[in-house]
Amino acid sequence: MLVSVSPETHAEQAEKYTAIITTSRIIDFQYKSQTLKINFADGSSYEYFGLPKNVHEKFINSDAPDRFARRHIYHSFIYRKVSKALTV
Repeated sequence: MLVSVSPETHAEQAEKYTAIITTSRIIDFQYKSQTLKINFADGSSYEYFGLPKNVHEKFINSDAPDRFARRHIYHSFIYRKVSKALTV
């Protein structure tokens, strides 16, 4: 499921997005062609666009990738949700 990158969609999803990036840990990620896809422990996934290679390298070499992403990625790049969180 792909979700729009429009400002309206981001505004509607801001509360959920903030909860995910502050409480759910990164379980894995993929980087290709300046796009970083992050999979979170709650089952949701987001893509971040236009991420320079040097930022990706700092991210993967960080001692605390979750903290690095909160400070340097989540609010700095265009993103879209690519899958929903798992419901229990």
